[in-house]
Amino acid sequence: SENLCDQDHAVRLFHTRMPETGHQNIDHAKAHRQIIRDFGRFPFRNDALSRTNSKQETAFLAGGGYGDVLRRVQERTKISA
Repeated sequence: SENLCDQDHAVRLFHTRMPETGHQNIDHAKAHRQIIRDFGRFPFRNDALSRTNSKQETAFLAGGGYGDVLRRVQERTKISA
């Protein structure tokens, strides 16, 4: 979902319902939520949905996109552990 409330809910569900899976699933949920916070949508869906990328989205995709956000989330998880 490209709705921030849905992304917040997904992170809460992973924390409460699947804590035994470790941070892998939670980290992915947090990465998706961060992208929605930053852009209000998933830039990597733009082509498929015939949407035009903003300059910020183009830079995001060129700079590593989702993988870059996931790495930053995982680094924060290691620091707080």
